[in-house]
Amino acid sequence: MLDTNIILKRLKSLLNVKTDLQLSKILKVKPNTISSWKKRNSMQFESVVDVCEIHNIDLNELLYGINKLRPQYNSAEGDDKTGVKMITSDMQFQYVLESNKILPTLYSYHFPHMEQCEVAFQVISENMLPTIRVSSFVICQKAQVQNLVEGAVYVLVDFHKGIFVHRFKSLLNADELLFTNDNSFFNDKIFRKENVGELWEVKGAFLGSLNGA
Repeated sequence: MLDTNIILKRLKSLLNVKTDLQLSKILKVKPNTISSWKKRNSMQFESVVDVCEIHNIDLNELLYGINKLRPQYNSAEGDDKTGVKMITSDMQFQYVLESNKILPTLYSYHFPHMEQCEVAFQVISENMLPTIRVSSFVICQKAQVQNLVEGAVYVLVDFHKGIFVHRFKSLLNADELLFTNDNSFFNDKIFRKENVGELWEVKGAFLGSLNGA
């Protein structure tokens, strides 16, 4: 599990600031917000990712303390097709509408031992608690419906209804898939194969742990 206090210390060092007040101004949050992050051992990663993009900070170095070469961020023309594209919560509606146009415009981040992963979606629902927390980014590899693994966690992109994160439970019939949640307050969900526009298998996450995924 990632330690918020350590990440914030690294971030201050990489940004060359010394106080929480200075950091809060860069992140555009209230000073007491950072204190709250430290107490809860969680943070709003969307703000942090934005700052990393602006200041050219490698997420590997920030999250894991690994000082690697800076990633080759892709340009608007899509020069860099490798690495993980970060789909934040505010981008998901647009991604559903035109994913092919959105992906080439995004920066790429390289995570250790996840060379086959292509995208990371920010989690906006509590349905996978306590395994995956809200605001976490789930790091994903492209998957196929015919290769679904019982018990594995997937991101399903329904181009009519949105983006969902669930654990695969079973194949109901030739046309329907049954998914469940790790939060018992949420009911199982049925997806029709024809409505699954994209399927991604979750291989990892940051901001919290991904137990058993």
